[in-house]
Amino acid sequence: MAVVSNKAESLCRRLLTALQLDHYFIDIVGGDTLPFRKPYPDPLLKVINGAGIPAGETVMVGDSIHDLKAGKAAAVTTIACLYGYGNDSEIRSADMFIDSFSRLLELPI
Repeated sequence: MAVVSNKAESLCRRLLTALQLDHYFIDIVGGDTLPFRKPYPDPLLKVINGAGIPAGETVMVGDSIHDLKAGKAAAVTTIACLYGYGNDSEIRSADMFIDSFSRLLELPI
């Protein structure tokens, strides 16, 4: 797993460390890590290329149109959270939907 956020990378790292979750992620890319951030695919492609995992075996889970646009542009499966920042009309383009994070485990991915 990796984090791709438009928030500052240092903030993401501090939060994950404080929650003792940082060891679960192979990479953390913030909005200030690269010249372009979501909805551009660059941050997601950095993670994919760095991990050496094909885009076809990657999923982008997000709650906003920026997450889904980045995922689509990177040619990965997109999963929209029906909770969070986005509204239903913005996230309709997702390949799959979840109404709670635990539902992610039930998807055929």
